[in-house]
Amino acid sequence: MESIKNNMDGITYSNDDWFWFELKNFNIDDKDYQRTLNNIVSDIRMCYIENNDDGTFYSNSNPIKKYRNINTITNKELENINSAMKNETCLKRFQKYSTLINSNNNNTQKKLLDKINNMNKIMQLYTFSDEKPTYYDLLSKKIIQVSIVNNWSSWLESEYNILMNN
Repeated sequence: MESIKNNMDGITYSNDDWFWFELKNFNIDDKDYQRTLNNIVSDIRMCYIENNDDGTFYSNSNPIKKYRNINTITNKELENINSAMKNETCLKRFQKYSTLINSNNNNTQKKLLDKINNMNKIMQLYTFSDEKPTYYDLLSKKIIQVSIVNNWSSWLESEYNILMNN
């Protein structure tokens, strides 16, 4: 989570309502891609909130977080965590880019589609289909999810720096 914060703090600015509102001083000729990258900023922000909030800001925030310092967990609590995690929207946010025109440049469009396809492959590999996952299965799933968001924030930081230096 700290890595996501560091990546995003360096390339975005905030407004009165949101932290990481938009990319800093970012103006490129490809307006579709500029809009897409700023939308990715928003998606990373919402994932960060979902995974870092204690439920005060976002009602469906990280359901497993409140159990991290507890030595035992009941089966009912485990079922509740599993049910809540099935309804999480974090990574689903990024899938929409596979059906949108994200750039007027075919190579740029392909690069983003490849990024989304790689994320989808990882999600498929680490999908826990077990109807009764253990606490550690769910925790592993959460760690993988946060790692994917961190990967998006690192990719966005790199893409921003490349485009700003051209």
